[in-house]
Amino acid sequence: MACRGAVVLGGDPRRPGVSPRPAQRRSPSSVLVFAEDLHDSRSIAHLLVAANAALDRRVVAVPRPTSLTRSAGPAKVRDWVDELRRTVRGYQAAGTPVAAVLVHRDADGPDPDGIEEEKLGAQIAPVGALPVVPVQMTEAWWFLFPDAVESIRPQTWRGKLPRRARDVETISDPKAELTRITGRGTRHACTEADSIAIAEAIRSMQPAQVGVSSSYDRFIALARRIH
Repeated sequence: MACRGAVVLGGDPRRPGVSPRPAQRRSPSSVLVFAEDLHDSRSIAHLLVAANAALDRRVVAVPRPTSLTRSAGPAKVRDWVDELRRTVRGYQAAGTPVAAVLVHRDADGPDPDGIEEEKLGAQIAPVGALPVVPVQMTEAWWFLFPDAVESIRPQTWRGKLPRRARDVETISDPKAELTRITGRGTRHACTEADSIAIAEAIRSMQPAQVGVSSSYDRFIALARRIH
């Protein structure tokens, strides 16, 4: 039986909401996405489909278990991995083949060599899961797609995001920077809750990328390897 609160992403990404579909209509193989919270798992799910259209209607944003922090000790990591394993097996027992399992966790700091991604990958290897680690955090990736971000509130955000070639992973606090930029002269600053809509816009608009991000490049390569 599917985890309560799980969301299957599919159909027209421009719809204001995405509803779960009955299990019997689900694609033969699913891609399960776990993250720090449901905002992140749904955002990553949309980005997966943006990178690999073959995953449309196959990606499931799973609300639990949420990702552990980097500082979690060995015992907590073991318990968390066990819960991941039980959740994945629950989908399989319900007749849903699982093509891939992805786990998102922000690097929460500079990580030029992808060490945090390697650490998460080692933790989730017993489940056969794959790591998704934005540097410094998911909001850094939004600076790659200013047109998509501004499309969420075009009347107030148009033209606010920079459009210059840069490594967005060098932005020390992307979430605060995005809030500051979009909040200038408006009462509608970008918040974490806007991430799903931004990821949907990236999926539907397929906008040109501005700047670079090694962690985003790794994510795209990962998405395209899933069948």
